[in-house]
Amino acid sequence: MITVPDQLTNQPQITSRKILLVEDDFFIADIYNRTLSKAGFSVQLSADGLEGLQFLNTQFYDCLLLDLMIPGLNGLELLKQWKFHNPQSLMPVIVLTNFGVDSYIKQAYDLGAKRYFIKTSITAEQIVKEINQLLQESN
Repeated sequence: MITVPDQLTNQPQITSRKILLVEDDFFIADIYNRTLSKAGFSVQLSADGLEGLQFLNTQFYDCLLLDLMIPGLNGLELLKQWKFHNPQSLMPVIVLTNFGVDSYIKQAYDLGAKRYFIKTSITAEQIVKEINQLLQESN
């Protein structure tokens, strides 16, 4: 978390890191959202790739959690478009999917993903640890 002075009181105020979660499964999104919020993150949810890309293009996020099989624009295409227009972005990307095909894994890493996890093989708490580690590495 970042501490910034409050304009009115000159007292430090905690500002949480912003996470964009692009996930179309409501149950999974809810679990991630609650766990990330408890860990102090501010979470923006999107269930659609086009909407997720729009959020990325209009707001700053500290990390992107991205499912691949989402409506509107699949996760790899979202990542490809984002990286094409923002090649210098250091925002860490974590792919969370149930799609473990080698060619997709390779493509995700080629497009700049820092981690690729199969949803059934990782807990929400482990995702929090991965995010914290990636954010520390980027400082």
